[in-house]
Amino acid sequence: MVEHVVVIFLILGAGYFVVRPLVIPRRPDDDSSLKGDDRLKQLTLKKDRAYATIKELEFDANMGKISKEDFETLKRQYMFEAVDSLKEIDELETVKTKTTGLEEKNIERKTSALRQNKSAKKPQVFCVECGSRAALRARFCPSCGAKLAKP
Repeated sequence: MVEHVVVIFLILGAGYFVVRPLVIPRRPDDDSSLKGDDRLKQLTLKKDRAYATIKELEFDANMGKISKEDFETLKRQYMFEAVDSLKEIDELETVKTKTTGLEEKNIERKTSALRQNKSAKKPQVFCVECGSRAALRARFCPSCGAKLAKP
């Protein structure tokens, strides 16, 4: 009785792994709807695969496993695939660099404006001994160490 149950579970398990790829659709490799870094990673992986395939083709051609005509045809196909991936990678990186550059310029502009406002509003104290500036809340001069008088 137990053997029958085990055999049934094995058959169901094997059936599951056989039928699953037919029922659940496979996600396509070339999904141009991906955004930013995910798309960049996918394109880099595609380019690397094309290069690896070209190296394998060269090895197979040197070993005599494929004809020269087949080698040239396949090599050309994978070279075009790698070039297309590189073009898309360059486009994505250019867009990313432009966007990042604009964001950095805005941040720098806002930071400098805030610094100018802070320095204009912030009262300072001068040391009577050496004449250097010190923060208003400082008790001692940062240059000479003399005690600062409160205003």
